[in-house]
Amino acid sequence: METAGFDIDLRARSPALRIGRLSAALDASYLTKSQGQLSGFPAESFLGKYGFFSPIPRWRHYASLNWERGAWNAALAQTFQTGYTDENPLADGSPRRVSSYSVWDVQGSYTGLRNLTVTLGVRNLFDRDPPFTNGSSSTGWEKAYADPRGRTYYATLKYAFTAKAR
Repeated sequence: METAGFDIDLRARSPALRIGRLSAALDASYLTKSQGQLSGFPAESFLGKYGFFSPIPRWRHYASLNWERGAWNAALAQTFQTGYTDENPLADGSPRRVSSYSVWDVQGSYTGLRNLTVTLGVRNLFDRDPPFTNGSSSTGWEKAYADPRGRTYYATLKYAFTAKAR
């Protein structure tokens, strides 16, 4: 396998404002080449297609917008990747496209209690189903590309213990 592309990591943070502090981040990858070759066979481009073992989307990113004010913070995040040509063609032999996949998450935290952080959140806020694939996976979705779990709620409590100095 030979892969080339660009990794992007952008971050911005506002100064402290009356409403709090805002920040944004983007972590992304853009592939310009993804080529593979099995012994004795010609090299083949898998860019935007199903590769040897999983899909190879050209673009994928994780973007987030965060807000902080005192002991409160909140985040809205998107995970996205472009579609790809499915592993198996349609019945008429034409290529089948698997659609792009985008999931939004939201969470809020409170740190105003000594040594305790309380977090509540929702993964897959809009309950997006994974796109259908007719590939070798018998499930109808590709585990390396999408998550079949629908909207998921979570809560965490994190307590930091401190050791006393002697």
